[in-house]
Amino acid sequence: GEKCLTMAPSEDKLLVEMLDVDNYTTWSFRMQALLMVKGLWKAIEGTGSTAEIDQKALAQIMLRVADQHLTTLRDINTSKSAWEKLKTIYEAQSNARKLKLRQDLAQLKMGPAEAMTNYVGRAREIQAQLRAAGHEVKDEDLALSVMAGLPPAYNVITTVLVNSDKELKLDDMLPKLLQAEQSLVTERIVNAEATALFTKPKGTFNKKF
Repeated sequence: GEKCLTMAPSEDKLLVEMLDVDNYTTWSFRMQALLMVKGLWKAIEGTGSTAEIDQKALAQIMLRVADQHLTTLRDINTSKSAWEKLKTIYEAQSNARKLKLRQDLAQLKMGPAEAMTNYVGRAREIQAQLRAAGHEVKDEDLALSVMAGLPPAYNVITTVLVNSDKELKLDDMLPKLLQAEQSLVTERIVNAEATALFTKPKGTFNKKF
């Protein structure tokens, strides 16, 4: 029995991350589950709760928010009020954040000297942040956004990928995109060497060493 009691706090920390600035959707889902497991969710619902249950639920919430949120909750006396306050704040912030992230994905462009792995990594990070904000981005939509942001030099490979019968997924596309990137790098090196060769000053080839 004592072992279970000492293990519970660390297990709870693993189950529910601290509420920060961009994880409200996942935090609220897990926090609700934790309060339900502990028999405290009834305080948030306002059904059959006691003052003791309410204070325990409020304490659980306060223990799982980052320091910057404590000021928001300082004058709140009930768990229901705390839950609703956080929900109101974060739903407004979440909508604004989702809009910004969707704009970032729509405007995704590969930089002039950017590596393919970095470019694809940026796209995946936007997808992950949108999911955390409660907006699902399908793998195929992400793949299309990545291809749309590629420079004209990749037009041939993107045409091949789009016309494929397979569902577009970045994991399947990446090896082909990396191969195309390597071909373009090799082509640039060859062209640069050829340019250097044909623009050498006269007499260079006849120079004796």
